[in-house]
Amino acid sequence: MYSGSAFLLAAQLIRHAGALREGDPRAQQYAALSAHLQELIEPADLNRVTDFLAELVKAQTTSQLSPLLLAARNDQFIMHQQLRLAFDDWLGALCKRKGPLLFDARRLALGRHTHGQLFRFRLKKHPESPVMVIGLARPEVLDNFPKLWSEVSVQEIQLQSLKRRASERLAREVLGDQVDADTIDRIVRQSDGNAFFLEELIRQVADSGGTVLPESVIATVQARLEGLEAEARRILRAASVFGEVFWEGAVQSLVGESLPSQVVASWLDFLVEREMLYACKPEKFPKERTFEFATVCTAKPLTPC
Repeated sequence: MYSGSAFLLAAQLIRHAGALREGDPRAQQYAALSAHLQELIEPADLNRVTDFLAELVKAQTTSQLSPLLLAARNDQFIMHQQLRLAFDDWLGALCKRKGPLLFDARRLALGRHTHGQLFRFRLKKHPESPVMVIGLARPEVLDNFPKLWSEVSVQEIQLQSLKRRASERLAREVLGDQVDADTIDRIVRQSDGNAFFLEELIRQVADSGGTVLPESVIATVQARLEGLEAEARRILRAASVFGEVFWEGAVQSLVGESLPSQVVASWLDFLVEREMLYACKPEKFPKERTFEFATVCTAKPLTPC
């Protein structure tokens, strides 16, 4: 229903606020959502908002479906309209009951959609609402959605390339005295202010001494992957099936009995040490160790490999 759309973020926000876990039975998720909404939504709107937010987070279990929800299930336009309305009602209730809200949209644009569409209605129709959205996106978001923020108050901050002095300082602090000035200079010149490329080049030098530096970001990442043992690469391939975030049990299910569970756990710990993966707080499945790929976590500290 919301694959590849801004509703994915809406579902995540509601699950987080209502303490819903995807691994729990639907009836349990529905009960948690209902309890959360009863504290926020006015009685006149409670049933409608509960119906559509339950539909959004896939926690709908009641057999007594409202006529509006039945109609929406047969009409995509009605469904999207009602989902947006229910989400905005929930957002407004949060502002009223909980106070100022700050949303961090790490990836503002998502294909043909943008997370900004979720908040535009409230920011436009209710400019007094204490809602602030911090969105991160590539420059092309302005070409794909040129009028996204035209009707609301927005402050745009463009991220500039790293200056040479900052790049040199970062490389030297990580690598220390193990490399000479010429190697630092090559790293800085080749990265050309690209923070991710700079980080990967520093890792390459820390791992191999940096006699030959890859010429592109993709080549740098490929070199790191090729330097891993076959079992570690296999685990990364299995993990990538699930996207940016994955679970140890899910990886184990894919690799099967050929890699025992203790071997999978050991390799995952190794990949965390190498900063290819980061351990996350388990939210969907409390009993499962959760990981995310390092390139998603741009704010994580850089340490020598």
